Amino acid sequence: SYIGLVIVGVVAEEKIRLERIMNRDGITEDEARQRINAQLSEEFFRANSDYIIENNTDGGLEQKTLELIAVIKSR
Repeated sequence: SYIGLVIVGVVAEEKIRLERIMNRDGITEDEARQRINAQLSEEFFRANSDYIIENNTDGGLEQKTLELIAVIKSR
């Protein structure tokens, strides 16, 4: 059956996002903050997404995604 368009937002606490960006790209906290500030806000994603995945821990994102896919397919 046809599911249609589903918008999923993935969010994480700002502190965690900062650490991830700095570690991944080898940049300073100020540079990482500039990147975050250039992006749409968490509030935007919460207001405009059909589903939200919280990504505040290391690991588990794949499992959360698979669980959400199952929920969406069951609609």
